[in-house]
Amino acid sequence: MKIKLETELKNTLEEEVLLVEDIYEMYLNIKKYLDEKNETMLKEEINKTNIYLNKFKDTEQRRNEIWREFTAHEKFESTYMTIEKLCSAYKKEIYSYCHRLKIGVLNIQSLNYLISSYAETSLDILDLIFKDAQESVDNITYKNPYGPKSGNLNEASILINKKL
Repeated sequence: MKIKLETELKNTLEEEVLLVEDIYEMYLNIKKYLDEKNETMLKEEINKTNIYLNKFKDTEQRRNEIWREFTAHEKFESTYMTIEKLCSAYKKEIYSYCHRLKIGVLNIQSLNYLISSYAETSLDILDLIFKDAQESVDNITYKNPYGPKSGNLNEASILINKKL
């Protein structure tokens, strides 16, 4: 029974590591498409990433259930201590998959932070541009260099409002 659970754990961890590596590649593509401002490819990659993230959640849940059965709900100092004490057939593989999984998740978290801060910065810049434009339109002392050369200032403001 223990060998069967250990085999299931190894296979689930392997699947989880492959998903994490694929998700990391997708995050790199998202970053690339953001940099290139390629909206259609960005949307496709985001949808694909969401599908893989859902697969990852399901796999992670299955792994947690197998892990609880494998450890018989016993608490150990660390994951690696658990592997040392309980694994017999696939100790190296399980240890390697756990290590790769942790590194992969950390890489994804770092890249996710980078992408979200990049997107927030872009949105903040757009917000500043729109606020500046709105203040310029609302300010009656603003003179539109492209507006009417003669006439009152309100005509220039009306032209700007129509363009915005």
